[in-house]
Amino acid sequence: MLSLKVNETCKKKIVSELGKTLKDLEEQTKIVKEWIKTQTHLPEIPSTNMIEFVVVNSKFKIEKIKQKVELYYTIKNSYPDFYDNVNPKLQTVKEGMNNQLIVPIPKLIEDKYRLIVFKMKDNEEGFNDDAQLALVVNLYEIRMQEDFSLSDIILFDFEHVTMTHVYKTSFAMVRRAAYILEKLYSNRIKAVHIINYHPICRLLYKMASMVLKQKLLDRVKFHNSVESLCQHIPKESLPSDYGGDQKSLDEIEELWKTKLVEYADRFDELDTLRVNDALRPAPMKDNETLNLQGTFRKLIVD
Repeated sequence: MLSLKVNETCKKKIVSELGKTLKDLEEQTKIVKEWIKTQTHLPEIPSTNMIEFVVVNSKFKIEKIKQKVELYYTIKNSYPDFYDNVNPKLQTVKEGMNNQLIVPIPKLIEDKYRLIVFKMKDNEEGFNDDAQLALVVNLYEIRMQEDFSLSDIILFDFEHVTMTHVYKTSFAMVRRAAYILEKLYSNRIKAVHIINYHPICRLLYKMASMVLKQKLLDRVKFHNSVESLCQHIPKESLPSDYGGDQKSLDEIEELWKTKLVEYADRFDELDTLRVNDALRPAPMKDNETLNLQGTFRKLIVD
């Protein structure tokens, strides 16, 4: 069984990093929940964990929290071509899991940071970049229901990246991914670690550098060995593939697949969860509309 839930001690430590207490978290969550009840155009009252996830990742800033909640539901109306095709039970998404492994590591780093591992599999057949983004979206859907962490540490393993992956990864998808992670999931990244980097990966990195701001790029660290990686990520939080104490990536992925099935009803619900624009009290402001035609150079990293 794989769980991303944390105990009260970890929660207390995480909110204290933001200068808050668990009582502050409880009160802020209640305020947000009451506000959502007044927004009749929104299709549901989110779970407490989901609201807490947004509160912490928005640093308790109430207006920012409201924007995140609003956008979470509205984006599905605005981009049905993508969001109608992210359910894990769909064949395209299953095929995406045959191409890439994306898993969260259950053990928090320093009781605060969530490690997420991305690794291409030795299988190019049927690679689709939208399916890869769907895997990320589904990861965050479950995290919003269970997880509670201060920010993320990302590990990219480029061992099996080929020119096929590079050619089939569009700039539009990279830009969309950056936008969704920032605007929708409040993704805050503490560090990015890259292992098994080779010349082919330079094109992917160059593409990413066009949409990510310099502050994040400065937090990217390249490793030419497992020993180097272990100097930055404690072994107790690393999969055994990298000399760590956690289960292997293959084992964690199997547990993650079970977790996706566990949330099957939620994913089916998300397929129909849409905003009723007719009941919206006021139009979204221009700067809140979902425009992916511009250049997005921001990704929250602090």
